[in-house]
Amino acid sequence: MVYSPPVLVVDVSINRSVEVNRCLRLRIGNDTCIYNLAGIVYFGRAHFTAAIIAPNNHFWYYDGLLNDGLMADHGSCDIIENIEKVNGRLACAAFYTLEHQ
Repeated sequence: MVYSPPVLVVDVSINRSVEVNRCLRLRIGNDTCIYNLAGIVYFGRAHFTAAIIAPNNHFWYYDGLLNDGLMADHGSCDIIENIEKVNGRLACAAFYTLEHQ
């Protein structure tokens, strides 16, 4: 039996040639599994921040030092110019969730 994990975490901090894609298609056993980008952890200036990509494609950014510790809606992911670098911080991990088929 082949198991498709519900969540994948991809380390993108070591190899900057790895892109954060919005969708991953992976062959697992005899099936093609689709994973959608659900979150990103960023690092820069000795501080971690994070983003959640909501099912409606909205980009919610969290920086505990800003906005009274609340997430900020940055709008649609489609208008984010470079999802790999936000507020001067570089992506270090990308979280993907399995799309139910």
